[in-house]
Amino acid sequence: MSYPQRPEGNWQGGAPQQDDQRQYFLQSPQQSLPQLPRNRGILRKMLIVGACVVALAFVTLTSMLVYGKMTYHAPTDDEEYSYSVGRLFDELNTALKDKDEASFLAHFSGGAEDEQRKVFRNLVKIPFAVARFEPLREAAAAGYEDVVFVHQIEGVDVAPVYEQYTWKLNFNSESDSPFSVSEVRGSDAPWLGLEGTYYPAPWDVYDDMTVVKHGNLLVVSDKKYAQSTQRYAPYIFSAGAEDFSFWDEKGPADVFVAKGAVVILEPNRKIYDKFFSGEEENDSLEAGTTVSVPAYDSESKGRAQFGARVIMDSSLSRFTSSTWRDGVKRISRHEIAHAMLAHFSSPSTWLAEGFAEFMEFRGSTEAAQANDISLRGYPFRGLPPSGGDAFYSDDAQERAANYGLSRLAIQYMAEKYGESKALRFVAFSYSDPVNGEKYYKTLFGLEEDEFWSQWASWVRSQNPGIGS
Repeated sequence: MSYPQRPEGNWQGGAPQQDDQRQYFLQSPQQSLPQLPRNRGILRKMLIVGACVVALAFVTLTSMLVYGKMTYHAPTDDEEYSYSVGRLFDELNTALKDKDEASFLAHFSGGAEDEQRKVFRNLVKIPFAVARFEPLREAAAAGYEDVVFVHQIEGVDVAPVYEQYTWKLNFNSESDSPFSVSEVRGSDAPWLGLEGTYYPAPWDVYDDMTVVKHGNLLVVSDKKYAQSTQRYAPYIFSAGAEDFSFWDEKGPADVFVAKGAVVILEPNRKIYDKFFSGEEENDSLEAGTTVSVPAYDSESKGRAQFGARVIMDSSLSRFTSSTWRDGVKRISRHEIAHAMLAHFSSPSTWLAEGFAEFMEFRGSTEAAQANDISLRGYPFRGLPPSGGDAFYSDDAQERAANYGLSRLAIQYMAEKYGESKALRFVAFSYSDPVNGEKYYKTLFGLEEDEFWSQWASWVRSQNPGIGS
């Protein structure tokens, strides 16, 4: 198909071509198109229609762009917040503060809802000054997230402490509250900068938690042990009051000590061992322990202060023998003494246990003498016990001797230099363990080795059956 050569002077509405050699056809001579003049009306209409289509498309596109520009706006802070993880945590924390179980559970699904119903009902029994859940890092999407429960028990914790979880967050854009939690478990390992997970706490373990409160002391157990817990609680409260009163009378007023504690009574050793660590390392020679829980600061993750949790095995003879009243009071005095100073970094093991033993047996001469039977034949070297694993030996006699000798160190200070100086030595050694050796000179007027030499002679005089 080709355009024919245009005849000279036969173009309507225009001058004839000057170059009669110009051709208006394609290189295909077999078939000619109709002559241009007879078809120019159709061509004109086609051009007009095409131009209109292009113009209409341009106008439409321009209108769409202008409309879109006019109607589009960046999301407001309220709109962004409504679809944020932050909203989830704010609503959970508000529900916990208001003790609104329905609102709290509305953010959990599946098995997590049933589990958190139990946790919520346990948490509202604790007098928290601070209680909030927050992500360890800024969570912006669905998936597994590390979450901390930041809490401070009123009258007990020196500062807010933490417990670390892992939550599975889900997102549903069609829900009024887009983020929800379908799984809650203890974290496998501490997040960067944290010292531990401190999971599980009693509120995670017990289906129904019993809490007995007196002043700043709380006794906690599973509800199935409620009757025995109510029986033991008054003796635990009495022991705490004795510790606090003795420190108020004899201790240095310029050194802060905690005047509250949480005591957990648990006869099931497998559960006892898991508290705050999740591990099952059973120390059969341990009757009770005090766990120092690090402070948590949202900005700096500081570790300046601690809270304390006391756990006691209520299946042992201290709780079940005919002399259980004295047994409960003595172990309570021991562990609460640890809790009083747990917000400081731990000093030497001998000093920490020696102070607790001194508080346990204070005023109980017969009980102390009976306890010293473990020193008969013990190979005494004239030095305080070693720390660490050596102190907490798996050999019952060795461990008992370590506890006994540590108590005798504090007792010697109290008898020779006065109880006030003994407690000041303890307080200074806790608050400034790096420079502890200087307090021998400051308080007792002796170099450290002179003090221990005199102490060793006193120990042998008090315990003639001790070995050499």
